[in-house]
Amino acid sequence: MHHRNPIVPTLIALAGVSLSTLTTLIPGDTIPFHQGEVIAQTRNNQQQLDDLLRQGRELVEAGNYRRALEVYHQAVYIDQSNPKIYSGIGYLHTLEGNYTDAVQAYEYALILEPNSIPFQYALAHCFAQLNRNREAEQAYRQVLRLNVNHVESHLGLGVVLTRQGRHRDAYRQYEQAARLNPKDGEVYGMMATSLLEQDRPADAVSVLQQATERYPHNSRLWMQLGIFLMGTTEDQVGAIAAFNQSARLDPSNPDVQIQLGTILLGQGNAEEARRMFYRAISIAEDTYPEQVRVGDLLFKQGEHAVAILAYRRATQLIPDEPSGFHRLGLALEGRSRKSEARMAWETAMNLYRRQNNQVGIELMQALLDGEDSSEPRFRPFN
Repeated sequence: MHHRNPIVPTLIALAGVSLSTLTTLIPGDTIPFHQGEVIAQTRNNQQQLDDLLRQGRELVEAGNYRRALEVYHQAVYIDQSNPKIYSGIGYLHTLEGNYTDAVQAYEYALILEPNSIPFQYALAHCFAQLNRNREAEQAYRQVLRLNVNHVESHLGLGVVLTRQGRHRDAYRQYEQAARLNPKDGEVYGMMATSLLEQDRPADAVSVLQQATERYPHNSRLWMQLGIFLMGTTEDQVGAIAAFNQSARLDPSNPDVQIQLGTILLGQGNAEEARRMFYRAISIAEDTYPEQVRVGDLLFKQGEHAVAILAYRRATQLIPDEPSGFHRLGLALEGRSRKSEARMAWETAMNLYRRQNNQVGIELMQALLDGEDSSEPRFRPFN
């Protein structure tokens, strides 16, 4: 039986493609899509359409996406045959993370302009975000039929093939992207991850070593090399050197500090390791998602004392979000600070009640009743 290398999930997260934010399409809205009579394009109608599109763009620039959607909804009634309005509709939905409606909008745009590479790529992107991987694969392949040198589609196709366990096929897509010479070299991290999935750790390390030589200023590649060396070889000195180089290139990256701390902890240097962990928190972006993410990484390392600081900061940043208090309670319990843990869970339960979140209420009640908090169902970051 094939046993998946335990560092693969970490590398997939680190080396995964960011399916690019779309910037080439104008904004719009997908709500009605009624197939009524096409309104004659009189001068008045054209002026009204121009005004709506201008108003929509201004609303998007102001970050008022919902109102912009309402405006483009009106534009659809004036001109139902303009694919850019539908593509803009899809773009607005992607800005709100509403990929299902975005798919519908881009499909309408493609009916009107079937050979548009931007529309087809945007559709593939939305399918990928929805984990509709087979459909995403078909859409990416359609882009590549239209333009075999579309780097982003080779990368996106590689990602959805990886999700389907088709690692050799994914590697071929990454190789093709690499041949097209992408500027930042991120594809080599993806190639290495694909090789690791194929039980070829030495080849994976070799790819990253070559990549760091070719892109010596890419801190992410150095960090990935450090992780691969740490996880697949005995070269701890090389791993530390790679992490240190990554930290020199990007001193504001908390992940590098956590990786260095983990190595130092394994070497018995607990004091220096914790200095790295505390530094990770201090340089992490002061936002709820980032403090929670760093806290989760530290919690998984068993560094509950440091995770407490990150989770507590998260609860200060968004005090009405129950999951922050849920996590804080787990970390406090990990330090045997049981009364404080109960207070955090009670706060979380009250917030879950305000949200009418019955699952959250039941989880907090179970923790307050003394059930084993190490069970997977109590771990929001699993």
